Amino acid sequence: MRANLAAWIGVAGDSGEAGSQYAALLPIYEQTLGPKHPETLAIRENLTFWTRQAGTRRRRWGLKK
Repeated sequence: MRANLAAWIGVAGDSGEAGSQYAALLPIYEQTLGPKHPETLAIRENLTFWTRQAGTRRRRWGLKK
């Protein structure tokens, strides 16, 4: 459920917050399902995607961290 919320936050335009949500979820998934479980890997992939999106937008707008 929270992963869906994180995805919609990103789709709504807040890629930085989406990345933060996935970063908070990753240790929970790793502990519960294990680091190589497909759902854990999906969380990791989404974390990477939204983190990159946030960096791309910052560079495009000329902003720093």
